[in-house]
Amino acid sequence: MEGSCQWLITDPALDNVLSGLTASVLHIVARPGAGKTTAAAFLIRHLTESVSGAILYFFCKASDAEKRLTLHVLRSLLWQCLQCDRGLYLAMVQWYYQSGRSIADSQTDVAAMFNACVKATALPIFIVIDALDECLDSMDLLLALSTAMAASPRPVKLIVLSRDDVSLPDMPLTQVRTIHLTAEKCQSSIDSFVKEQLAGIKSLGEYRHNEKLVESISNAGGGLWLFARVLLNELRHAPSWGEVQRQISGLPHGMRRLYSSILTTKEMTFSDVQLKMAQELFLWIDTTEYIPEWLRWDSNGDCLEDEAICAILSVATSSTQLFNPTKLVKHLASPLLEVQTISPISAFDQHGVPYDCAIFTVEYFHQTVKQYVEWSVDAAYLDLPRSLRPRRLATLYRGVTATRYLSQHYDFRDNLQQLRERPRNGIFPNYLEMVYGLWGALTLSHLRCDLDAEETVKVGSLFDQLSHFLTTDKCLGWIEAAIIINYAGRWIRLIENVEDVLEVASDLLSSTPAFHRFHCARQALMTDFIYVLASTWPKSDLPPQTATRIDNMPHGFYQRPLARKIMALARKYQWLFTPANARSSNCFSINGGAE
Repeated sequence: MEGSCQWLITDPALDNVLSGLTASVLHIVARPGAGKTTAAAFLIRHLTESVSGAILYFFCKASDAEKRLTLHVLRSLLWQCLQCDRGLYLAMVQWYYQSGRSIADSQTDVAAMFNACVKATALPIFIVIDALDECLDSMDLLLALSTAMAASPRPVKLIVLSRDDVSLPDMPLTQVRTIHLTAEKCQSSIDSFVKEQLAGIKSLGEYRHNEKLVESISNAGGGLWLFARVLLNELRHAPSWGEVQRQISGLPHGMRRLYSSILTTKEMTFSDVQLKMAQELFLWIDTTEYIPEWLRWDSNGDCLEDEAICAILSVATSSTQLFNPTKLVKHLASPLLEVQTISPISAFDQHGVPYDCAIFTVEYFHQTVKQYVEWSVDAAYLDLPRSLRPRRLATLYRGVTATRYLSQHYDFRDNLQQLRERPRNGIFPNYLEMVYGLWGALTLSHLRCDLDAEETVKVGSLFDQLSHFLTTDKCLGWIEAAIIINYAGRWIRLIENVEDVLEVASDLLSSTPAFHRFHCARQALMTDFIYVLASTWPKSDLPPQTATRIDNMPHGFYQRPLARKIMALARKYQWLFTPANARSSNCFSINGGAE
């Protein structure tokens, strides 16, 4: 909104930083949702219009794989600096040839190039970094910026915005000033924003110009811009006047209650299947909860790609195809989750009617939504919207969904068949999400002690579904895919995962009958599986603990049909440990194909 951050211009701290003759830092802090990004955009525009020099900026975002590391920030700042001073390009040529890379992917090189630009340019430099707390290696970033500021012969001005629980380290040779984006400073601007927006919502009727309503909405948010934006958007899209009145009569206070109110309202229109799909979305949206960090470092953490979304939702609905999944996701979880379109495409529904579709990702609308969803894990069962209640038992629910995908889903069956035909093709779409969703359930050590009566009944069903998967041939597709992929890659992580399950299973902390059945099922399967792996894996690669299992065949191993089948699968694909181009003495490749 025009003028919403005007007070910043007159703040003494900003004036001291911009007018000072030495390098200086301004740290603007605020609660999540208080308008830091809006303030950053305002300051960038203000600097562009009021000062001469190079205005460099970056908006960090933890959920975006290209916006969350020091390398990403410095690379962008370097490019902007070159755009402001074209004379610096010549100096960069030597760095380009020395690096031997076509892409600037070395943080050390990029930092050195940025330092060289800052030192060589005659332009004053102003840098604005938004959401420092969402830069995963923020201390490295501050060190790099501090080094560049110290190298510059002219005073560099740095403005950093972050949450109020972030403190800056000491930065030599620079003055650090702080502005707190408090509710009091934002309130008058929020009042004006709410008043202006309400006047444009025709469905509010006479309430559009009601001063008490303006005051109620503004006060309910407690000085949070995000609260006002989200609530007004809900009022704007309310399906009926009755719904508008219901929302107005019971305004929630704070972001947590607002999000709960939005979900509860949406759930009133959901069918049982739609509720199940919404629950699955919130169970799987944050891959940081179940996929190891070493597997997701170069990919988005708290977002899901379209293939995984479609697989999860189709498992929830037992459907072979979802029509218009982007529209479906918006209906189920907007505005808490938002769809980011990567590439639009065209598709046809079951009647042959074309509709717009897209390659897309789904992610949290705002960092406060991520915090809200994380909060739901420890909240009381009855205090949660139904869409979030399964998150109290998220590990179990994800595990059960994974077993359905790995035993029934057409997508997995097709990919497994392709893997059999081309076993060195490696990991296929959705494999990591589902497999690590299952591993998470298999390493469950105990049940929470605050289960609601309804949850207690559900827990028994979830454990029994997992036990059935682990004790029948339903698990063989997963086992076969794991063997092919990990044998072909010679990835020891499969052995480590099985050992982790056995370690947890060695100490049962729950006497719940269903949990006990699950415990016996996972212990039996993993004991047989680790023996199979130890017997077929190259002995030189085996961890010491696993190597000792070769001479300790589980009791009754060959009397168990499932154990025999797993051993047969391992023997079948044992040839994958040989090099891909290895040949036998008759010039046939080891895998049996003539060359």
